[in-house]
Amino acid sequence: YQIAYNSGFLKPEYAAYFLGKSKVYLQKKRTQDKQKITRDSLPFKIDGRDVQYPVEALLAFKAKDWEKLKELRKKYPIPTK
Repeated sequence: YQIAYNSGFLKPEYAAYFLGKSKVYLQKKRTQDKQKITRDSLPFKIDGRDVQYPVEALLAFKAKDWEKLKELRKKYPIPTK
């Protein structure tokens, strides 16, 4: 977990643990975020079948820092496919 955290990106199981949520919560959130961007949409990247969340976005989400999250969605655009 610490190695993944230090890399700057977390897989869904680690991201869920970090946020105190379930993997299913993140999966549903990803689906909703692809359809419509809201203030609490979490940026993520997809590489093949691998989904990863930027740690800085998870920190902003956890802190409810919606402005920071908005900036991070520009840096890490949410895939719409």
